[in-house]
Amino acid sequence: MSDFRRPATNDKTWENLQALWGHFKQLKKEQRINEFSCQSIAKKAKDFKLWVFDPDIKTWYTPEEFVALYERYVHGHEKIIQRMQLRDPYEGIEAAYHQMDSLQSRAKAFTLRVLEYYSRQNK
Repeated sequence: MSDFRRPATNDKTWENLQALWGHFKQLKKEQRINEFSCQSIAKKAKDFKLWVFDPDIKTWYTPEEFVALYERYVHGHEKIIQRMQLRDPYEGIEAAYHQMDSLQSRAKAFTLRVLEYYSRQNK
């Protein structure tokens, strides 16, 4: 939750997320761990129709998956909580298609280079 990017929601929802993040940053370390457990993060994600994103390993989790995978690890591990982000999953879909387009363009350019190289070698 170290970075909030504006989700595709109305302005009131965005204001609520900003207020929540401001509140989180003001809490002491012990309070953060208690207040931002896996269950509470998952609930906030559900409330705002967001998913949990781990930018370190570039992995998306539904709120339920996040709880199932991290609930036993988060208590006492503030670094895990801090790196998680609540994000709109459609951002992930858009990024994936952008990466596929980029890879396809690079593959096409490389293929043309290889074909041109060997066609010149055969002359």
